[in-house]
Amino acid sequence: VIKKNLLIPRNVDYEQLFTINDRRTGSGVSFSGFSSSILSSKVKQNPNSTGFAATFTATYSDASSGVIKLTLTADQTKALKSGRYFYDVNAKDGSTVNRIVEGQLLVRGGISSSL
Repeated sequence: VIKKNLLIPRNVDYEQLFTINDRRTGSGVSFSGFSSSILSSKVKQNPNSTGFAATFTATYSDASSGVIKLTLTADQTKALKSGRYFYDVNAKDGSTVNRIVEGQLLVRGGISSSL
C-alpha cells in the first residue's frame, strides 16, 4: 500500500497520478492483465467511516506502466468543506479487493468563482 497525503484546493479540477512500483524491480507494475478489475476511491471524514464526502474518478492512466489517475471536478472540490479528510484507492477483481493507495487529504480555500 502506498501512503500518500494530498493537498486539494477548492473550486478547481483536480488530478493526481500514482505509479505503483514493484518493490523488487523498481519498475511500474503492469495492470494490463487486470482490465476487468474495478478501481474505486472514496474521500471520507474518518478512515473508518462507511459514508463518504466525495468519490474520485479512478482509472488506469497507463495500465502497462502501473499508473493510476484520480480526478475530481471543480464542482466536487467546491462541495468539499475546507479541512482534513482520508481517502483510499481499491482495486476489485471478482470478490478480491486490494487497497493500493491511502492517505490523508487536506482541502484548502482555493480559487473564488465570483469576481
